[in-house]
Amino acid sequence: SRYITRPSWLPGGKELIFGGFIGYGNRGIWTVPVEGGVPQKLEFGFDMWVEKCDVSPDGAYIAFDYIGSKEGNTIEGARTFEKDIYVIPFKGGAPQRITKIEKSGQSFRFPRWSPDGKRLAFHSIDWFADNEGKESEEIWVCEFPDGEPGSITEKMKGGGTHLSWSP
Repeated sequence: SRYITRPSWLPGGKELIFGGFIGYGNRGIWTVPVEGGVPQKLEFGFDMWVEKCDVSPDGAYIAFDYIGSKEGNTIEGARTFEKDIYVIPFKGGAPQRITKIEKSGQSFRFPRWSPDGKRLAFHSIDWFADNEGKESEEIWVCEFPDGEPGSITEKMKGGGTHLSWSP
């Protein structure tokens, strides 16, 4: 089976990058030429429980949402029931956790780089509040690389998904 999420352009416009899985258990971050071809999985040295990703405008970094696992080669310190936003150098290296909020039930997902590459926007959902029918979703922004994430919206109901920066 296949599950492919929001593709993003790589600088230069010749390739796309996307998260998802191709075949059972084969999750990760992939690139594919825009002319067509076989997607190539990027290898980073840990199991890639990734669905959504975005590449920085300069192509130096990949932001992605990630959920750890109790088994396998997971990112050290990753939460196992909630997603967090991470950034890793495109050429490989240690992933940096952006969302260091340890609230049970709160997941962060759908990262999106600002056009200048200095900030990340992402979505959060509090699954416990959502299951009770309460407002549970927010949009967050964080300066990169050393900023503190902060919500820029009140909690809302919605089913928000992908974010885009306006020009």
